[in-house]
Amino acid sequence: MNDNLFSELESAHLEFLDKHYTAAESKYISILQEYPNSSTAWCGLGLVKYRLLLFNSDLTIDQIFDCFKRAKEGNRETPIDVDDFVLRKSLEMIHILHAYYFSDNEKIDSNEQYILVLIEQIKTHVLLFIQSHSELNNFKDSVANYETEIKNGITQKQSKITNSNSNIRKQLLRQARYDKLIRKAKNWKQFSYFCFLLCLVPVIALISGEYLASLSVIFWIAIGVYSWNRYKKLSDEADELQYNKA
Repeated sequence: MNDNLFSELESAHLEFLDKHYTAAESKYISILQEYPNSSTAWCGLGLVKYRLLLFNSDLTIDQIFDCFKRAKEGNRETPIDVDDFVLRKSLEMIHILHAYYFSDNEKIDSNEQYILVLIEQIKTHVLLFIQSHSELNNFKDSVANYETEIKNGITQKQSKITNSNSNIRKQLLRQARYDKLIRKAKNWKQFSYFCFLLCLVPVIALISGEYLASLSVIFWIAIGVYSWNRYKKLSDEADELQYNKA
């Protein structure tokens, strides 16, 4: 490997390590324009595209593995085992997808099924790309474990959503019940005030000497007391409902 190529590859790799993935991609593309058969550059570009997959929905797994295929066909400036590189970096990428799923990161598609599809596509491409490798079975087992954990996570999330919806419905019903009790209590309270005010009419009649008319005061007091008791009962029910809600 000549010094100029080595320097450019190192610069691109440093951008990758600093997580400047777009800058690293540009540098690897620039290197490949001058050294189109550089296996190291093709591996680097494929790896960068793996990371950009998290942020760019236009990228596909096919595009990434096209880079790895070109790396396999290119010149090996360094003793790089492309199959080993692809296996390790693919498992690393699946691990990152798994971590993103459980981290609520907004920079990746929030659709859980999307992550599972990506993992399945990576696994399929790896198994087509690598015919034989001592770690291939371990790769399969690791991917299966990651997929199981994500599927279990989806089930748990769906269960939480169902429970949450159920709780929201209960809260809405409780609030509707509370509002209804408050309205009824208010009506009974106002009616009790009306009854007590009507008691003044017989009292005035009594003062005026109309004794028979004054007898209705007992009726209005009884209705007023009954209405007040209804108000208190409904008001207490509403308070109890709010207390249980808290």
